Amino acid sequence: MTSLIPPELGHLLALRRVRRGHVVLLGTGLFLHQGRPIPGYLDAPLRDLLASGHLHLGERREWEQRPVLATTSGEQLHTTLENPES
Repeated sequence: MTSLIPPELGHLLALRRVRRGHVVLLGTGLFLHQGRPIPGYLDAPLRDLLASGHLHLGERREWEQRPVLATTSGEQLHTTLENPES
């Protein structure tokens, strides 16, 4: 399945959601942001950022939820994607 948006844009939008907070991964594999399912076009970028180490999962919380957090490299990637001319 091909994405409807370029990978760089997907990564930027996913990182923005994570930086705002309240992104969790359920035990079922579904990502939520502030209690609502994340749009499908952000699923692959979030999984890619997790696999590449730019994001990590926090400690398991109630209802099998794990918070999604940015690593240092994720913060650096966000800054690079936000300011490509820098």
